[in-house]
Amino acid sequence: MSKRYYSFALIALALGFVGFLGLKYWPLIDKHEPEYAALSHFDLLNASDVIKVAKQSIKDNDLEKLNSKLDEVISVAKAMPLNPQSIDFLQSPQAHDYVVFQAKRAVFDDLLEIHFKNLKDIEALKRRFPEAKDKFAQADRMMSQRDTMLEQIREALEETGMDAEMSTKRAAQLWKDRFSNKD
Repeated sequence: MSKRYYSFALIALALGFVGFLGLKYWPLIDKHEPEYAALSHFDLLNASDVIKVAKQSIKDNDLEKLNSKLDEVISVAKAMPLNPQSIDFLQSPQAHDYVVFQAKRAVFDDLLEIHFKNLKDIEALKRRFPEAKDKFAQADRMMSQRDTMLEQIREALEETGMDAEMSTKRAAQLWKDRFSNKD
């Protein structure tokens, strides 16, 4: 037999072996993981439209709107598709609790700003939103600075000859006017 015949036989044997392995192991190779969206369940839960509905639900004390929005989020997650673990999380009570917790913190921030501008005390706000307790110290400092600035305005008005009661009222009015023009 010629050298050429041996080369051809060796090539045929190699191709046959590769073909055999391919047929035997192809199902293992062909099994690919489904492609899932690159987003996480937290990306969906923190979407601006979800946060907006969640905040309004907290303000209105109507969690039915929020539950409906979370059902929409689950539908979107399934259509994307999001991975099964993320969908399981979105369907869990923990997802609902997470959104409610974050919404309450966001509502606290919104109301804090209103209280700051309108010279209101925040103790009732802190009792209403214990979820934001890590923000209380900073909020108290902000209110203290506000009160210090208000006192400085009042003192400046008294120096112009205004009496104490009138300067207190005028300082409060100037403060509120300052912020009413920026809304």
